[in-house]
Amino acid sequence: LLHEVGHALVRWPHLRRIRHGQVLRAKYESVSAKYQQSYSAYREAYEAYSKGRTDFALVVEAYDKAWEAATASINRYNGMVNVARKVAAGGEGEAPSNEEMDRVQKETDELRAKLDETTENRKKAKPELDKLQAAVTLAEKGITEFKTKAESLEKQMEEARRERPNELLDAYAKLLGENDWPSLYGTTSIHESFADSFAFYKADPDALKRVLSKVLEWFQAGMHLKYLPEPNGGE
Repeated sequence: LLHEVGHALVRWPHLRRIRHGQVLRAKYESVSAKYQQSYSAYREAYEAYSKGRTDFALVVEAYDKAWEAATASINRYNGMVNVARKVAAGGEGEAPSNEEMDRVQKETDELRAKLDETTENRKKAKPELDKLQAAVTLAEKGITEFKTKAESLEKQMEEARRERPNELLDAYAKLLGENDWPSLYGTTSIHESFADSFAFYKADPDALKRVLSKVLEWFQAGMHLKYLPEPNGGE
């Protein structure tokens, strides 16, 4: 059992990286889903904004036409008034009839009312367009935020997948001479050597001291623990 615990200590950092990678993958999938949602929200917001721009352009066009028509009618009426005053003062020319003056004034009043209506429509339409544009901007921020998070998680997952040397075994191997081993079975690989040394350290430290005193001192100093991730932290 202690021999297998030794193997587990060697594998622990690797298993923690695998677990860390799984956690990162779950986070990445969650962020990717939110990115897709943000992108869909952006498309909807942009489509609404595009329609809003078209509608606003029509409102502005109606205002411009009303302004031109009202201005032309006002100028025509004022011109008729000036002619009437000139003729009344003894000037040359023919004064417009009262019926014609009344008709043009009525037309002018109607065009002014139309201008007032289109002016009010334009005032109301602009804030609505601004709201639609703000929704697009907000959706763009969401896309940028989740895209940045996804890219960061991709880099972290790539780092988690990167092969690393086993620092625990490397440190242990440096304690051994060319013909140093804790047992005959320990000569088969550095992994088995460490596992047997750990088992002796726990079960029979005197035996380990006779064959590998430096290794026993290394274990007793807790040097093997510095290469292990924190139980509730690290990778």
